[in-house]
Amino acid sequence: MRDLLNAIVTSCHARLGSRGLPLLLALVLVSSTACMSDYVEHPHLAGTPRQEKVIPGDGAKRNFLETVSRDLPRLQTAMGDPTGYRDISFSSTGLNVEIFPTASRDRIAAWSMDDDGTVRHDEHDHTPEKLDCSDRQPFSIDAATIARLPQLVADAPRHAGSLDNPTISIVHVRRGFGVIFCGDVEIDVNLDGDCSDVYTDDDGQQVYDCPSVDVVYNTSGKLVSSTIDYSVRPAN
Repeated sequence: MRDLLNAIVTSCHARLGSRGLPLLLALVLVSSTACMSDYVEHPHLAGTPRQEKVIPGDGAKRNFLETVSRDLPRLQTAMGDPTGYRDISFSSTGLNVEIFPTASRDRIAAWSMDDDGTVRHDEHDHTPEKLDCSDRQPFSIDAATIARLPQLVADAPRHAGSLDNPTISIVHVRRGFGVIFCGDVEIDVNLDGDCSDVYTDDDGQQVYDCPSVDVVYNTSGKLVSSTIDYSVRPAN
């Protein structure tokens, strides 16, 4: 149970980010429900074995932070050139896409590409969660936006502020946070900085900070925001 709770907290933080923290309690409760739905609607997140369709890659190693503009179109072809997306995310070693494979948008399908070009499809589609804005309003992505992604990734560290040694951890293309009204499609580049030395907080506990920054662009490549989040962690 402890491992499951930790996984839920990690999932919620990854999906909501620091921008969700200042919202009113009602929004937080609804958003938490959406995060919890990962474990209700997506049982594979709780460790259930999945069945996969696998398409072998070419074996050439990729860094998706640099090659996503070439590799995402290849994945789109394997998926059947979908028009409704829920989330596109990538790091240096992986590319993951969630799509609505049917016109009725009653299912969400998960596809991915490994850093050797191998394409994987989780054959267990899951049901959209109506409280989650991302599930209610799919988005599309054009070739110009895809071509722009490596440029935005390269630009993001310039907006990391006081972050020491900023390193890109993951990039999301998805709708901005929304519960009642869905936000616009954004490119959210998350960067991690060096953690601080251990110190004693006001409660006498030994802790350290591990800051991160979300640098957000619109699909035209214009900077929307840069927000720092200080994650305080126990030292033992």
